[in-house]
Parts: sequence; structure tokens; C-alpha cells
Amino acid sequence: MIWRVEYRWETARRSYTIGAYTGDDAGVSLTEAREVLVQVRKWLHEGKDPSAEKRAANAPKEEKITFGRVALEWFQNNTTAREATYRRQVKSKVENVLIPAIGDIPIVELRGRHLLPLLREYEERGHNETAHKIAGFAHQICDYAVNVGYCDLNGIGSLKKALKPVVVQHRAAILEPSKLGELLLQLYRYTGSIPARYALRIMPYVFLRSKELRSARWEEVDLTNGIWHVPKTNMKMKRDHTVPLARQVVKLFQ
Repeated sequence: MIWRVEYRWETARRSYTIGAYTGDDAGVSLTEAREVLVQVRKWLHEGKDPSAEKRAANAPKEEKITFGRVALEWFQNNTTAREATYRRQVKSKVENVLIPAIGDIPIVELRGRHLLPLLREYEERGHNETAHKIAGFAHQICDYAVNVGYCDLNGIGSLKKALKPVVVQHRAAILEPSKLGELLLQLYRYTGSIPARYALRIMPYVFLRSKELRSARWEEVDLTNGIWHVPKTNMKMKRDHTVPLARQVVKLFQ
């Protein structure tokens, strides 16, 4: 006879095997089985999966894969092709926020309740957008853990649904043609440094980010044919980009 505890976990039916009853000292007695049953019920009351707790307890200490280990592995494998600015932002959140808070928790035991208090602190300070970003990074890390076989489910879940929504603030924009003309006149009247003057005059024609203009090299610009080939290393989406140059821009570059 085998002692088992049947229970439900996240809508799925599961079985926790305690051990065999043999009637002698080699097996699990009724008293011992009842003690384990109490522990299983305690885990369920605390929101823990008894089977996961059993696996974690039986695994050698060195085999317990923590969230911190997975987070660093995910960062190395999934952000190498991204823009340097994005990589620095992610690295800062992973190393300075997520790992100090939940880095020591085994990935199989990690749940949303472990991270939620930290996110609430950011909300209380009015940093709702930062809270959503941190939750998003944690979710991606747990998805990676599932995909490589470190755990069976993403324990973080959809934490963003538990957070306050981010209020979108629309930036000021000129919608009247006459006012746009006034802005262009102001750009041409600007008396700052020569690089700044010409950058401000070129920007309205090319629809690029200021960084892409500031990073431009002369060999990228074909003034004869009026074409600017922006290399993918300067583009946010890491794809080569071709910009046709109006005659006014060619004259400004010249």
C-alpha cells in the first residue's frame, strides 16, 4: 500500500507520494503519514506546491537553481543584440533591483507574492512605469527558465495585472501649419555652435533620432545621389536604414 495525498494546484489535479506502508520499520507508518499530511496542508495554506517543495528539499544544495542565476544567464543570452542603452537599463534592474530582492529564491519556488511587495514600493513613490518594467523583466526571466527546463511553470505570472496602470502623458506637438513655420524660423535664427545650428536645420527633413544624426559619418552620406545610408549599428531596431535627402538637406550638408 502506498500513502498518497491528492490535491489541486492551479486548477490541475496532483498527487503527493508519501511512501509505502509495509507494516514494519522499513515502511512509513500511519503516524508518519499523518505528520506528512499536516505538512502538505501547511504548504497549501501558504500558497506553495507540495510537490515542488518535496523536489527542492530532496535536491542537493548545489543543484538548486536560483532566480539570480537564471537572471544572469537570461541577460547574457537574450540582450546581446539589443542597443547598448537598453542593455544598461536591463542590467541595472536585474543586478541592482531583482537579484537583491529575490535572487536567492530557487526558481521552482518563486511566486508573484515574492516580488509584489517590491513593486508596491515603487508604486507608492509614484514610479508606476518602473514597477511595470521590473515585472516585465522578471516575467521574461521566468519564461526563459521554463523554456530551458529549469522549472515547469512561470511562477511570477501576470504581475502587471496586479499593478496600477501607467498613465500615458502625451507630449506637446505643433498641429497648426503656421506655428510649424514659426518653429522652423526659430531654428534658422539659432546662434549656437555650428554643429548644433546645422543639426537643428537638418532634423525636420530626415525624421531620425538626434542620436542617429549625431553619430553620422561622412562616408554614409552620398550627396551626389541624395542618399544617406544609416548603418544598423546606429539604429534602435538594428536594421540598415536608407534616407532620401531633399535638396535643402544636401545643401545643408555641403
